[in-house]
Amino acid sequence: MATTLAKILKIVRFDHDEILFTMSRKLGISSAYLSAIENGKREIPSDFVAKLTKLYSLDEKTINQINEIVAKKSQNVKINISNSSANKKTLAINFARTFDDINEATAKKLNDLLNSI
Repeated sequence: MATTLAKILKIVRFDHDEILFTMSRKLGISSAYLSAIENGKREIPSDFVAKLTKLYSLDEKTINQINEIVAKKSQNVKINISNSSANKKTLAINFARTFDDINEATAKKLNDLLNSI
């Protein structure tokens, strides 16, 4: 059974008269890897949604749907802070350290704040 992500990507391909191979080449990944992502067998690359959005001018609803899927599937998140300011590095480290202690109300407020940026 196709995942919700697979369904969304198939619609995007259909809307752009593309096959999986063409989309995968545009995204810079193999068609086998894209198929595995769609079927939930491979991790979704961190730049995947940004590339899709840029290449296919996705609407806000579709972007949100994909982001929700990515969030549900993600077990770990990696961020590169090597080129960040000292303040941003401290923020990232403090967030990681306290993440498990954040209650749902605070998580919603933080999520709303980040989505407004």
